[in-house]
Amino acid sequence: MKKVIRYLQKQAAQQSQAQHRPAGSRSQGKDARSSLASLKRVNSRAETEDYETHGIYETQNELQKYQVFIPPAGFTAGATSTKYWVIFIHGGAWRDPTIGAAAFVPTCKQLLTSPLLTHVAVNIEGYASLDYRLSVHPDYPQDASSLDTFLMREARHPDHVIGIITGISVLQRKYDFGSRYILVGHSCGATMALQSVMRLNEVENRALSWTPPQAILGAHGIYDIPALIRTFSEIPEYRDSVVGAFGEDERVWETVSPAHGDWLSSPNAWGADGKTLLVIAHSSKDELVDWHQSELMAQKVQSVWKEHELQAPQNERDTQNVKCLESKVPDRSGNFALAELQTAHHEVWETGWELGRTIALVLNGLKRLRQNQRPFEGHIQTITRTKLFPAKCHDTWLGSKASITSS
Repeated sequence: MKKVIRYLQKQAAQQSQAQHRPAGSRSQGKDARSSLASLKRVNSRAETEDYETHGIYETQNELQKYQVFIPPAGFTAGATSTKYWVIFIHGGAWRDPTIGAAAFVPTCKQLLTSPLLTHVAVNIEGYASLDYRLSVHPDYPQDASSLDTFLMREARHPDHVIGIITGISVLQRKYDFGSRYILVGHSCGATMALQSVMRLNEVENRALSWTPPQAILGAHGIYDIPALIRTFSEIPEYRDSVVGAFGEDERVWETVSPAHGDWLSSPNAWGADGKTLLVIAHSSKDELVDWHQSELMAQKVQSVWKEHELQAPQNERDTQNVKCLESKVPDRSGNFALAELQTAHHEVWETGWELGRTIALVLNGLKRLRQNQRPFEGHIQTITRTKLFPAKCHDTWLGSKASITSS
């Protein structure tokens, strides 16, 4: 366990140092490419001594990389394992270079060292956190004439989400966990987590080979981009970040928003088989993304995941899959939960405590799903510390009713 703590402390220090990293030059870009090439060779094997691996999933940009942490005990490779991976997508409005994969370190530390969470963490096989290409940020300007393209932050949709899917596919091939993972996203990372399963045309056209997650957890997420821009219309930075990531066309903003469209309703949509879970976690104390975002997403899911008549196939691919489904889609409302947090926007990952407990909530739901029980009871999960971990009842994991508070 001392190695675990040393590793997590090292990652936190590296994250702090990275916040003021200079932009670099073309020669530095070449040096970075060389370093990544070395990193790729080093990480052809797991660094079992420290239980950590740093790797890359593509080589066009310095941010196409990941961090992996495998707990000292219980790593069992192969599709037959009943343990899960947890994969994290950081936020930062698609453009903030001061937030990266190391943002997941505090949550990992809570899960691995907190006496109230370690009994849940034994069901986690591995942790991964993904970096991805970023869009332009006016507060961190770059000179394209002097910088190597490898260092440039100029991504546009669908670059961000394609990077996430590509990173997951590399991890799946390396660690063979298939769909046995929880995809966790914070802020715009929650947007990308859901975009990854929305089957957007611009993503589908890339024909990426990967397996979607068994559960998605969005924390303080953005699910309706047009609504976000309307809510914060007097703050130009919101619109600027969206334009930088998706362009000026507001129709695109709606298309890529998880709370819009009929992507959940198609016969072979993610979640249609009733074997997946979705948890949306938010706090009324979030000062950057309003609670209404999570309400809109909850309304979307609840309207679709209740029992309903199967829609007619929209294309040939759907026709091929519709024959294996019943004419009625069963009630899946118990596969969704809206969890109430008590932290500010960035505090949820900076401290890691509430995010760790919400991951525990998802793990409990997956356990109940395997036992053919309803994963979640009630629309809003309200879990206090007392209800979450009653005395002498740690082996029950979590209560079915639950708000995640800091009490």
